[in-house]
Amino acid sequence: MLNIFLDTQVYKAINFNFSNKDLLRLKRFIDEGLVELFITPITIKEIEDHIKREIQASREYINAIKDNAKVLINYNIYKPIWDRRTINDAEIEILRAFHKFLDDINVNEVEISGTYTNHIFESYFNEKPPFSSKKKNEFPDAYALYSLLELFENKDEILYVVSGDKDLRDFCDDKQDLYYIESLEAVLDFINQQDEVKYQLAQKLFDEQIDVFIESINDTINDKSFSFNINVYDVEDVELKEFSVEGAGDFEEEPLVLELEDNKITVVINVIFNFTIVTSEIDPTMSPYDSEEKMYLYVEYEEKEYSDEIELPVEIEIYIDDYENQDYTIASIKINKDEEYLYTVDSEYR
Repeated sequence: MLNIFLDTQVYKAINFNFSNKDLLRLKRFIDEGLVELFITPITIKEIEDHIKREIQASREYINAIKDNAKVLINYNIYKPIWDRRTINDAEIEILRAFHKFLDDINVNEVEISGTYTNHIFESYFNEKPPFSSKKKNEFPDAYALYSLLELFENKDEILYVVSGDKDLRDFCDDKQDLYYIESLEAVLDFINQQDEVKYQLAQKLFDEQIDVFIESINDTINDKSFSFNINVYDVEDVELKEFSVEGAGDFEEEPLVLELEDNKITVVINVIFNFTIVTSEIDPTMSPYDSEEKMYLYVEYEEKEYSDEIELPVEIEIYIDDYENQDYTIASIKINKDEEYLYTVDSEYR
């Protein structure tokens, strides 16, 4: 059985969505008795605090909309924004989903220990991990990590610490009982590696069929029903003019295997895409601005075209009829998890 701790950063990376597909994949391993999940009271409070702060930031954004776009109250779809209960209900629902997730997986809550207090303060004053600098807000993380370390030193077992936080990575570096893994996807791949035979067959399939996979991604893009949502900071409108596969990304590391079953595998790979977008932006030379009123007297727009390449994750779901003979069918392809991509135009092009 593998012992796993998910840092707050992992939950933040999935936007505190406790129905996230990767989180549910992890839950399946827990249900099957392959994984035990650990958490500390500090981590629970930290996640709750992050959720509340995200909700507060949303409340401020919504209040700005209410002040600046009052006409939208006449449109039924926006009316809930003016109901104060909406944002409060959202906070209650997300917090409830978090605690239901913890209950459903029967999480192991590790008590906070004071055994390593001297070590923690020594690390703080010497700017050692998990203190990248003398930041007092890193004390909760330090107490949580040392409490986990003490437990697994006594158990003589390994705890897999999952986080995108480099301070946690550095902290785990010289701890024989703590093993760092950088993401939720990476830990799913690590769990699947325990089935060595099937995992090697999946990797062999990927290595030998990569050209077919890339071609299938191109076919997906060229399908009339395909859409890729790209947004750009500080522009009024964006049109995706061209979008194509440049090639596979960095293959120094193997693809991550998210699901590994007798008749199905799901892998995620990085793919480089070329794209061209046309934006509609305010033309400052043709739009007079009233500095006292802090608004444009009237607005003229100009179109600009930008071309670039980006590396995006592509998730491929494959149904397997025969691993050995590589008899398979590609069931689905998701680019960037079917989520919006936020692109920033380099200032030198503006």
